[in-house]
Amino acid sequence: MVQYIINYLDSDTVLFQSNEDDELYSLQVKEWDPVVQWFCDKFQVNISKSRSMQGLVIDQSVKNVISKYLLSYDFPAVHGFVYAADTVKSIILTIACVEKYLTPEKGVLLSRLEEEFQLGKWGRVEWAHDLNQQDLQARFSAAILLITFSSSSWLTKAKSVKL
Repeated sequence: MVQYIINYLDSDTVLFQSNEDDELYSLQVKEWDPVVQWFCDKFQVNISKSRSMQGLVIDQSVKNVISKYLLSYDFPAVHGFVYAADTVKSIILTIACVEKYLTPEKGVLLSRLEEEFQLGKWGRVEWAHDLNQQDLQARFSAAILLITFSSSSWLTKAKSVKL
């Protein structure tokens, strides 16, 4: 499961920026670059972004660092990471939300940045676009909660043994 998650790095949503629309590119730089920089700083790695549709090749040392991070979680939490990354198509946004750098709502918004940009230009079909956004938020938030609750020590009680 960890390898499945690691494979998201090569096609992570926030690492592919527009090469056709300068206005969208500027928005992506403004919104995504701080998250990518936070990720790089947190894990002491260097990740490059792309403006083409060709796949990125993320260095194996970066993948090893993220694998070690993910393996520090228990099985239910790793399952939550899989579900969250599948939902927003980004392990970077998922980790940013788990680490409370972003809220789940902001993580979903950033994963839908291009769609929201296009909706601003062409209009919104409320019943369809709003439903899609709310569905993504519910699924992503549930995954973040699963990760948080399965790895929180404040929910556990020490057993006392009386002799």
